[in-house]
Amino acid sequence: IGSLVTGISAVIILVWFLAPIVLQLMVNPIADFVAFMILQYTMFNHTIFYLSFFYITEPLTFLTFVGSFTNWLNPLNSLFNGISSFAKNSLSFLRNAGLTLLSGLAWNTLLKGGLLGLAGFLLLGSASLDLQGLITLFGLNTLIPNLMLWAVAILWVGLLVIVGVLGVVANLGINVPTYLTFELAVPAATMLAITVALIGMVGMLSIDISTILTAVPGIVTKLGLGSLIALVSDPIFTVLTQAGFAVIGFASIVALIAGGFMLAEDWLPSTFNIPTFLFYLIMTSPIWTVGNWDGLVPIIGWIPAIIADIGYMLIGAWGTGLLTVLNFTTWLTTSLPLVFSTVVGISLLLSLGLGGLILAPIGLIGGAVVSLVN
Repeated sequence: IGSLVTGISAVIILVWFLAPIVLQLMVNPIADFVAFMILQYTMFNHTIFYLSFFYITEPLTFLTFVGSFTNWLNPLNSLFNGISSFAKNSLSFLRNAGLTLLSGLAWNTLLKGGLLGLAGFLLLGSASLDLQGLITLFGLNTLIPNLMLWAVAILWVGLLVIVGVLGVVANLGINVPTYLTFELAVPAATMLAITVALIGMVGMLSIDISTILTAVPGIVTKLGLGSLIALVSDPIFTVLTQAGFAVIGFASIVALIAGGFMLAEDWLPSTFNIPTFLFYLIMTSPIWTVGNWDGLVPIIGWIPAIIADIGYMLIGAWGTGLLTVLNFTTWLTTSLPLVFSTVVGISLLLSLGLGGLILAPIGLIGGAVVSLVN
């Protein structure tokens, strides 16, 4: 089972990683413009890398240039943004609403059920704590790819950049060998960071899926038994609350689908956002290359070469990398637990058992209303 879960996780992460090709570059003119400028900078700053993948980079350069104009008329961009906005607005509301209804049912059972109500309260309260613990665990699990990514960005890439700059100083500004090495090192370090992050995310998602498969059956059992005791203690209040469970449950299924779409559509623009892009445009501009190649002139070219190396290599390339890692890890830590918080509403729906079929019409109608409102 563990291998199956890992395999499924790997497929999900691969699809998620490649999704922006369709969800961003084919519909979003801003994403196209950003990609076009990155390709232009790569062509000048990392010419060897650009030419090595010429049959990929050249068509992408042309297509992103065209898309940065034509996609302003693409209606899919607004549709995709709307789905992501719906997910962001509805997920936290559904989680809080579900936990609030569950808490209300637990306290009502305690107040009206006597000793039997105490048992129902403990069951429902324990299920609530388990659900909140799951959401917390989802957040903690994001540390796996996050720490791996930071380790690459700070330790490996930082050491590479610092050694490169110190090498220029030691060579009295004759930094052409160092620059040529750095031209290949930046793409290599970028690909290393991406690979490490993807491996970490497969591990993270495997743990999340395994935890859900292990924990949810027990949580649903507690919710079912607690709801049964609540039904004995106060039938009217319990039935009304369970109708709310059905509404939130069906709405959570819709929100989960929208949330999965949001994770695929939103990660790239959130990682390389506009402030990071502007920093990248200024601090990794090909103009810095002029200062690098001044190192061809011994001693005389030492000063501009050192300035260019500190500006471009240390602040520009490494600084952009650190900003990108910060943006991605922040996005992942906040977005993934938010989507997985639908475990609350879905667990409440599953706890209804056959009663969920009776309440299905109410749940579907109510879920549709809640989804439309959000």
